[in-house]
Amino acid sequence: MKDTNLREHMDMPDPTFPMKVLRCESIDKGMVTPSHWHEHMELLLIKKGKAHIQCNKNGIYVVKGSLVLVNCNDIHSVENMCSDLLFECIIIDMSLLKSSFMDSTQTKFIDPVINNNIIFKNDITGDRTIIKCLENVIMEYRQKNFGYELAIKAGLFEFITHLMRNHIDRMLTPQECDARIRTLQRFKAVFEYVEENYSENITVKDISRVANLSPYYFCRLFKETTGRSFVDFLNSFRINKAEQILRETDMNITETALACGFNDINYFSRMFKRYKSMPPSSLRIKR
Repeated sequence: MKDTNLREHMDMPDPTFPMKVLRCESIDKGMVTPSHWHEHMELLLIKKGKAHIQCNKNGIYVVKGSLVLVNCNDIHSVENMCSDLLFECIIIDMSLLKSSFMDSTQTKFIDPVINNNIIFKNDITGDRTIIKCLENVIMEYRQKNFGYELAIKAGLFEFITHLMRNHIDRMLTPQECDARIRTLQRFKAVFEYVEENYSENITVKDISRVANLSPYYFCRLFKETTGRSFVDFLNSFRINKAEQILRETDMNITETALACGFNDINYFSRMFKRYKSMPPSSLRIKR
């Protein structure tokens, strides 16, 4: 699970058929895919293990059989909570389902999903119809028999139909959609600033200037959008960087703490244990 900037630019293996299926594995308990978003819909089907998935302010604990839908432009992250996590990740550019001319399916259903007018529920665990549909899509994608593109496209239309009938969370007005995109753009600058300056002292006053907001409104908006405080996010980000350093380099614990923005080694140790459920020294023992 690699670090990315907040907005992820998603490459597709075949630009003429913009969707892909990834089989994702992680054996490192506590490893986190940092918060990011992209303009594609993403589905995470858990095959083994357990994890915590954050979608905007919704925290979802998942186990084998769980299914999570990430809407276009949802800020999301994944934290592995076991030593043997396996999940299928289906990423769909919804333009794949657009028509060559403006028909009613596009104007009533596909465009509103692309434009974020329709927001689906994130946790759709237990819907056997959707799981079966997605498993067929995964099979067709992997086998790539003649006509697999037709089979996948048909399966995705069936999937969207079932979502529309059973899993709409809310409908957004054009004004609400615009506000959502503006918030994402503000947070893009915030996350990029943290990525580039996490080793330095970062105050709420500093970061609110980056977002061009007052400290009070920034803190409120950040919590409303991500479900966590900025201080919690910053500590988590730094601890994830520290874990990576301790696993992959020979830097000692004090050097690692300083490199990740912690000037107090005792505070660093407390934060590491809080976020990783183990002391930083345990990684040195493993090495």
